Amino acid sequence: MEILLISEKKIKTELALDENIYGKYLLPSIKQAQAISLQTILGTSLLNKIYQLIETQEINEAVDYKILLDEYIQDFLIYETMTYLIPIVAVKIDNIGVVINQDEKVTNISKNEIDFLIEQYKYKADFFKKNLQVFLCKNHAKYPELSNNEKCIIK
Repeated sequence: MEILLISEKKIKTELALDENIYGKYLLPSIKQAQAISLQTILGTSLLNKIYQLIETQEINEAVDYKILLDEYIQDFLIYETMTYLIPIVAVKIDNIGVVINQDEKVTNISKNEIDFLIEQYKYKADFFKKNLQVFLCKNHAKYPELSNNEKCIIK
């Protein structure tokens, strides 16, 4: 069972995304944001601890971890997920190659415009990443899973 630290619904609500965005696009983006980007910030031990607390349904009793998840991790994941989602929805890979979907009723944006959107979401994700890192630095004693190498590194 794959544990998601944020729901599709929360991302769609926070960013006013179209409800028609398929989970087949959004779910891999959430997973990548967690596995690649978030793990780099938290480290494997702390991320696994949060997964374990969710899986055992003990997250609400573990107040420090619940605050970390609700007030810092999810804000970061909202915007970081978008940096993974935009390229996926911008192009499709099928049996004829990599293509841009075109519909009579919509106009596709250029690669430069796609890159600009990704950059905007990355800027916001980086803001929340720094908030998360500062919070962990100030509160590292509450999270014993942070090793010496993972404490107070702000990138």
